[in-house]
Amino acid sequence: MNEEASEEQDHPKTLAQLELRLPKEMVEKALRDFSPLKVHLVEPFENRRWIECDPPSEVELHAGRGIRVVTTGRFRFDLVHIPIAAHLDRVEFLVAPQILAKEGSYSAAFPIEILHADVRLIPSVVDDLIVAQVNETFATRSSKLLWCFSEALSAQFVVPERLEQISRLELSVEDSMMEIEENAVVMRAAYRLGVERRQPVSP
Repeated sequence: MNEEASEEQDHPKTLAQLELRLPKEMVEKALRDFSPLKVHLVEPFENRRWIECDPPSEVELHAGRGIRVVTTGRFRFDLVHIPIAAHLDRVEFLVAPQILAKEGSYSAAFPIEILHADVRLIPSVVDDLIVAQVNETFATRSSKLLWCFSEALSAQFVVPERLEQISRLELSVEDSMMEIEENAVVMRAAYRLGVERRQPVSP
């Protein structure tokens, strides 16, 4: 491919733009529909480290930062090899959606950070230790919530043989971004149209 053709292919106007806008009300409903939700911090069969959240009492969208959620719940954890199971009178956490790109594949990641937790009948200094350890676990790759949407949203179409010199059309995600606005979570994807040609039938 010559340089002029390459520049034309990479021009933004040659890409189709898809925008998915989730209004705040939809985000709130989804979080309530997902609740109660138990998140295992180790393999589920071990059942020794988990946090379970009730339907949220507050949901706020902070532009450029993430989704702030306040709720109650329960948890089980081991601190210095001592098992602790308790109620969360209040837990505040932040979900900061982002796009991860790797080898031409795009995934939506939903990292979670606990901002504050009030554990029933436990001193605040222990609250802080528990929050720090849970956040450390959330930070590991195995605990992250990921959706590889570029595979799900890409498509290939076989062209009928009557169109002699074209065998397949392909729509693929070329770029993506996610943004938190005051009233919506917005995901944008740029699509490229690819054409696969076949050898013409000899006359």
